[in-house]
Amino acid sequence: MRVAPVGLWANRENTFELGSETAALTHGHPSGYLSAGFLALLIEEIVSGSSLEASVETAKAALVPQPGHEDVLNAVENSQIFAQSAGRNGDVSKLGQGWVAEEALAIALY
Repeated sequence: MRVAPVGLWANRENTFELGSETAALTHGHPSGYLSAGFLALLIEEIVSGSSLEASVETAKAALVPQPGHEDVLNAVENSQIFAQSAGRNGDVSKLGQGWVAEEALAIALY
């Protein structure tokens, strides 16, 4: 949540990196700072006029080359699958409790 303004301010050349670097000040694990980079880029894309679906794909493309991205990618993809299968009536706790960054991101995407 603290990195959301990065998506409103940064430009496409550095949004993911700036979001990740901002979060890395307090979140040393890759899942923490990569989730933040993903969210910052997602917001930047949406504000620029992209659909949610296209924005998620753009953010995934920026995420995948990063070392340690697997947990975040898995959480994002689980959120996408869950949203398609459960619709609005799904039990969000199946995506996690939201105490770690990738779970919070997945819940927010759902």
